[in-house]
Amino acid sequence: MSSVYVLTDIMFLGNVVPLVNDFLEWMTQNTVWAVIACILFFAAATLVFVPHAILTCGAGWAFSNVLGFGFGLIVALFVSFMGSALGAILSFIRSRYMMRDLVELFAARFPIVRAVDRALERKGFKVRQQQSVIGKKIGRKEEILSYTCLSF
Repeated sequence: MSSVYVLTDIMFLGNVVPLVNDFLEWMTQNTVWAVIACILFFAAATLVFVPHAILTCGAGWAFSNVLGFGFGLIVALFVSFMGSALGAILSFIRSRYMMRDLVELFAARFPIVRAVDRALERKGFKVRQQQSVIGKKIGRKEEILSYTCLSF
């Protein structure tokens, strides 16, 4: 929905373009803070499931305008990677320690969840490796495993 607003604004209203120009000017004056802000923005976007392809293209465009094409793209890739990695770490910590009660609730209600949780607790690494070999059709398994008592 927000992309519809942005496209409409760019084509007809003209409110977004001055904001983008102001942001690029701020990035030019505060390059180090711009890198830190973009890393934190990527991390926050990871936590709320925003697609990173769009953000990476935007970061590449912004940093190439500020720092030049070659160096700007390298900085954008670094920012994208570091922000995504930080977001993944925060997502794992959030799910491991804050969502554990939800797994216990599902385990009490569904026997299969209890069995999987118990198997991962006892022989976590072995079960995880078997799942990687056998279970290629299971999507988002890393998120599911972070909720469990996976032992290493």
